Amino acid sequence: MRRTGGRRESRLRLSVRVRILVSVLLVAAIGIAAAGLVAGLVQRAAVLRAIDSEQSADIAVVADIAAGRRGAAPSTVRELLTQGLQQVQPAPGSSVFAVDDAGAVLIPGVDLPFRLDTDAAFLARVGDEASTDRVVRGVATVDGRNVLYRIVPVGVAADPSGGLWVIGTDVGARLEDLAAAARSFAAVAAIALTALGIVGWFVAGRLLRPLRVLREIAETASENDLDDRVPVRGRDDVSELAATVNRMLDRLSSAFSAQRQLADDVSHELRTPVTIVRGHLEVMDPTDHADVRSTRDLAIDELDRMSLLIGDLTTLARSDAPGFVDAASTDLHAFGVEVVARASALSAEHRWASSLGATGQAQIDARRLAQAWLELARNAAKYAPPGTLITLATADSGDDILVRVDDEGPGVPRELRTRAFERFDRAGRGADSAGSGLGLAIVTAIAQAHGGSASLSDVEPRGNRAEIRIPRRGRDEGHRPWHAS
Repeated sequence: MRRTGGRRESRLRLSVRVRILVSVLLVAAIGIAAAGLVAGLVQRAAVLRAIDSEQSADIAVVADIAAGRRGAAPSTVRELLTQGLQQVQPAPGSSVFAVDDAGAVLIPGVDLPFRLDTDAAFLARVGDEASTDRVVRGVATVDGRNVLYRIVPVGVAADPSGGLWVIGTDVGARLEDLAAAARSFAAVAAIALTALGIVGWFVAGRLLRPLRVLREIAETASENDLDDRVPVRGRDDVSELAATVNRMLDRLSSAFSAQRQLADDVSHELRTPVTIVRGHLEVMDPTDHADVRSTRDLAIDELDRMSLLIGDLTTLARSDAPGFVDAASTDLHAFGVEVVARASALSAEHRWASSLGATGQAQIDARRLAQAWLELARNAAKYAPPGTLITLATADSGDDILVRVDDEGPGVPRELRTRAFERFDRAGRGADSAGSGLGLAIVTAIAQAHGGSASLSDVEPRGNRAEIRIPRRGRDEGHRPWHAS
């Protein structure tokens, strides 16, 4: 089958292998990203808490100085701010300055990573936001830095005026390590996803190989070529699917083989009477009334045989269809009495007997089972010597019931008993036997439709037993057998 390049590319993009791989990678990427995001947020919160603690510690130093817990209490705000700038050691990435009661800006005598007091916009913000009774917190951009700051009002008991203590921390600098870790995490995640994709591609390909083989077999399979099978490896769901498909192919192969054999057999069986009738018509003397009458009788006999064959084929064809068997609760003893009465009329040359041991109710199709039982009786009457005994019997066997016919005929050789139930087989009877050759096949179909089976065996000291075994409670509808029609 030819395909265009576009269709091939579309199939590749939409193949199960690609969809599985994309789904796995997507879930893995989402999981990794979520884990990285949560870890980053937790670490960022920890950094912000550390900045807050550091700023609070610096402010506590100024408060201790004002309260006299670090030497003599200062007498003026400027003295407080000067001592504070001398004793406070700003944390890494932090800057500090103070504003006294006269509005003068004071700075520490140590090197700072950046200067807050040189940024006019920030100084203006301090002037606008400063309060005499509360600490002001905020975020501002200073020299391109993202700064987390506090404006703290300070004072001493001996000086009614107040000043400001301003501290700010470069958040970006403090988060740089976290950003570097995030970049490393992203690189490792990308490598991990790539490795996962490569491994997943090969693993998915190996797991889905039976499906590809299944597709190839489905594309190449035909009625004449059902020999390929899907390799079964492992015990997972895909392996179970492969095994199921192989069983289906086995059934299809058997069905097609049986169908071809049936066609050959039907062709042969129909060709024979047609050839016979044609041959007699060709040599018939139309002026000889006796010859015409003889040819007419022969043609009618052959047409009756063809009609019987067609009827039997129709029955077998319907045996696969739902509703072939319409089971209902049936009294087994009454059923047996009725069938025995009908069977005794099949042949006046034989002695008939019965042994109806099965009693009670059973889920059966009385009409179909009677048809099968009478077919066994008819078969026995056809091949058992005249004057011999034919016995129709029923019996219980655990949860099953047995319906059988015993005769004193020659029986069927053991090696031919299985074949005897095949279509158009006349095991042990000769090709010139009357009938369509479908009788026992119909018996098997009816038995299987009831969830049972049919078999042949010997009867001591001499004779043949044909037996049907079916469950008393009816067939399990979840396990309908495969029939080749």
